[in-house]
Amino acid sequence: MSTGGHETSAADARSELVGMFGSITIAWSVSGREVGFVTGFDSGFEVGGFAVATTPAGTRLLLQIHDLQLRERNAVQVELDTDEIGGGSSPVRSAQVGLALRVVTGSGQVLAEVGPDGVRPFDPIGFSEGSLEPAPDSLVAQLVQHSLGSAVGLPIGRSGASGGAALVKASGFSRHTFLVGQSGSGKTYALGVILERLLVHTSLPLIIIDPNSDYVHLGALLPREKVAMRGRPPMTEPVYAALGEAMAASGAVRVASAHGGDLPLRIHFSDLSLAEQALTLGLDSLRDPDEYSAFMDVVEEVPAAGNYSVDRLVDLLQRHDDQWSHRLLQRMRQVARARHEGRGSAGGCRQAVHPAGRRHHRFCCRRAEPSGRPPRPRRHRCRRVRHAEGKGARLSH
Repeated sequence: MSTGGHETSAADARSELVGMFGSITIAWSVSGREVGFVTGFDSGFEVGGFAVATTPAGTRLLLQIHDLQLRERNAVQVELDTDEIGGGSSPVRSAQVGLALRVVTGSGQVLAEVGPDGVRPFDPIGFSEGSLEPAPDSLVAQLVQHSLGSAVGLPIGRSGASGGAALVKASGFSRHTFLVGQSGSGKTYALGVILERLLVHTSLPLIIIDPNSDYVHLGALLPREKVAMRGRPPMTEPVYAALGEAMAASGAVRVASAHGGDLPLRIHFSDLSLAEQALTLGLDSLRDPDEYSAFMDVVEEVPAAGNYSVDRLVDLLQRHDDQWSHRLLQRMRQVARARHEGRGSAGGCRQAVHPAGRRHHRFCCRRAEPSGRPPRPRRHRCRRVRHAEGKGARLSH
């Protein structure tokens, strides 16, 4: 192939055409609220980043990019002289070949209009053939401050390619907040950052239910050389010292756990469902029907509005003189003995507290399937007739 008297390879011709047509950026909007665009690979846009669209009328709109996708399109038709390619041996004198170009398409949501004095509310007006460029850091900072209003901004990181500070309303965390994402997308890490900022920058009281023990070291400050933003140098000593003072002023973080921690994790034995209480004692309604009946008998002796502990049931069982109550009493004592000898049943040990006497009791929980708590038994003596209830069997007249 020759161009202007110079020999040009097919690869060079393609590169030249891609340079001519592949770097064009065009934006448009039908509703005036959502903006679509097509651009090249070197545009610098990213999902979550900010851009400024300029309409044919000269209006400048600040938008946040929601998605980017790779597309392949037949951009131009190129006519080739086959005599120059094949040295005149081809019977075909010329041919037209479609050139496929790979481009990036995307969309974004309009957030504000950019005026002489900064960002302001916008009027949704559609447009075509507009231009698009990355938003400067100063404009993104104005948008963040405009969104916060008079609320205090909580710093949680950097905002995409702009590198500006990402701020959220600290007061918003006193209400419901939902954090969602795919597995491995960084939800746990992001929540840890938010919790750290709330701890240091606000006086909001925090209660964290942490079944995976992801945040047990929330109150501990890492060494200075390890405290750094990704890709940035470690904190300076004055900044690190100020952070330590802020954490000290925020108050201590106390961890409640069944296995160590600052506070023992406790639960009322009576807060468990009847099926879970039976599992705790190793009772099965079909395998141990008589002991299970004795268990239901002693539970019904407890006042309906009162909480009860394992020791309370033991005290009541000691007043019974039938053999099944005696066997149940032995079973409950063996459970307690196994706990003290380190042979607790599967699932580990938990603690219970009886608030009336402030006595702490430990009991071993076997792993139970989730189930709703059944209603408290009616106050009458139980005998041998079975009725299905939950996962166990209810005994009544």
